[in-house]
Amino acid sequence: MPVIRSWARTDVGKKRPHNEDAYLVDEALGLYAVADGMGGHAAGEVASAAAVKSLRDALAGEKAALDAFTRTPSLEARESAAQAMERAVQRACADVYALSLGDPGKRGMGTTLVALLACGRNAVIAHVGDSRAYLFRNDRAHQLTEDHTMVQEQLKRGLITKAEVATAENRNVITRAIGIQRSVAVDTLVTDLLPGDVYVLCTDGLHGYLGEDELPALLGQEKRRLVDLLVDLALQRGGKDNVTGIALAVEAGADEESPDVEGRTEVLRRIPLFQHMTYKELLGILGIARGRQFQKGQTIIREGETGDELFVLFRGKVQVTKGEMAIASLKAGGHFGEMGLVDQAPRSATVTALEETSAVSIDRDSLLKLMRRDGRFARGRRRYAPAVRVVRLRLAACRLRLALTAPLLAFGVACSHAPAPPGPPLDPVALLQQIEKAHAEPQTLSASGKAAVDAPQNGGRYQIQILVRRPASLRIAALDPLGNPAALLVADAGRFALLDLRSNVFYRGPSTPENLSRLFPQPLRDEELVALVLGAMPPLPGARPVEAHRAGEGSVLTLESGQVRQEVSFGADLRVEHVRRARGDDPWWEVSLDDFDDASGKQMPRRLRLSAPAEKIQVDLQLKERVWGKPTLPGAFQLTPPHGVKVVEVD
Repeated sequence: MPVIRSWARTDVGKKRPHNEDAYLVDEALGLYAVADGMGGHAAGEVASAAAVKSLRDALAGEKAALDAFTRTPSLEARESAAQAMERAVQRACADVYALSLGDPGKRGMGTTLVALLACGRNAVIAHVGDSRAYLFRNDRAHQLTEDHTMVQEQLKRGLITKAEVATAENRNVITRAIGIQRSVAVDTLVTDLLPGDVYVLCTDGLHGYLGEDELPALLGQEKRRLVDLLVDLALQRGGKDNVTGIALAVEAGADEESPDVEGRTEVLRRIPLFQHMTYKELLGILGIARGRQFQKGQTIIREGETGDELFVLFRGKVQVTKGEMAIASLKAGGHFGEMGLVDQAPRSATVTALEETSAVSIDRDSLLKLMRRDGRFARGRRRYAPAVRVVRLRLAACRLRLALTAPLLAFGVACSHAPAPPGPPLDPVALLQQIEKAHAEPQTLSASGKAAVDAPQNGGRYQIQILVRRPASLRIAALDPLGNPAALLVADAGRFALLDLRSNVFYRGPSTPENLSRLFPQPLRDEELVALVLGAMPPLPGARPVEAHRAGEGSVLTLESGQVRQEVSFGADLRVEHVRRARGDDPWWEVSLDDFDDASGKQMPRRLRLSAPAEKIQVDLQLKERVWGKPTLPGAFQLTPPHGVKVVEVD
């Protein structure tokens, strides 16, 4: 087993009177953690100290799962260890929250947390807030955590540039913290511990003074002096905050053999589906990969059988056959079966090991679970969409070549099925009738979910809790960027009511886009939002179909109403995937729908993303629950003005 040596240091800094940071080094448990408290003296330091203590106590009670992972790091044991770490962080969150409720002087206290738990040849990393974990491996520096801050969200959504981060408003506002509420979303990562690795856990008082370009040089310094050098550097450059860091150096144990993680990540990066991923995301993919061994002559996949696994070869050689004809051979670094991750369909070829072969397989279900569990993958789906299109283009090209000549059959290894033939030109009127018929049901639905809204003009990032019912009715509760209740809005039967707690005013009037945007800053009317949540085409009054054409396996329909133009992209099953609306030549808004709930039989989207470029607004709505039932009666959502609140009637 690898040996870990650690060094830690904390400093109050040059500006703060008290140190609200805390760190934990428990070599017996293999646990290392850093926390940055908030809430003022006697609150922030209580939160950070309580969090690391609670984390250690909780993980001590997870010994069985952690020992099993250390002995046998299977995919199932890896998942259990990650879940154990998440449970421990949730317990720390609940404990800090309970402490805040028991003392009025500590209300609202919280802390960031980043922790690494060593389990044999692997480590489990958990993180909440803006404290960070870095990895220095093979002379390269990698940030393994993503800050849970408002500016990071704005940066990812293109609302600000890297150059604007240092001067951005609310740059010190974090979007997740331990103890602010009873529970919190936790990011986890399971990675390898390789001889020569250096891990650094630190608070923002340290990493805030480190430039991205200088990280490789800084983290490559003498290991036993690394923490002192980094802390001293932060103090020399200002030391405006408390400064805390832990450095971990991984050394080889007796007869230690290291897996070629770097080589495997590079092989993955050459696969179109994964070529846009970050190093951390590639580590996540390797974390769900299963090691596979095949003997000479063993069939790995068989032509005509369905499959949902991608295979990547790291040693050995395989042969690809189509029918009775050998069409290709693949060796280390090759891959096949990638379409199984995109479309579950019969394999187009048989693959057999020509010699003893070592590989890993990644199955569709594990990949989808990773994407749902990890926010980075979910948010990154747009980045991966071009790669999926590349794979589909390969699929179409391979089918064409298969039809033309046998020697090019090797191109068909990853193919699983062909897209529908082009067919005759589409009639926009007939296509609209098909769509309206396909989306005539359901007539009733209740759906609840949460959304994150970036609205710079309204003060930053809002957390939205939403309840939608059909016929068009919705109820929205909003929390401001600091997590405080901001407003409550109800829209029903063409009317709306808004209790704005920020100004203590009660508004009511018709459900126009202008009125709804008082709370939910987006250009959709309530019935349009409800239609999209149902996976239907949003209504455009007075619209007429003007154009239709095929796009891949689906189609695109364009409608016009006066100066307004709406372009809707549909899948092969006529489900709505993308909507763009423009006024004249100016883009107005666009919405993409994905993560369709095929198992429900209703083809319902679970995720809705809206962008309105002119207003620089981004909305990401994730539905979590649907209930089918009787139609909602008009007035089912009631909102009356509380006593003493100013009432304003609006047009």
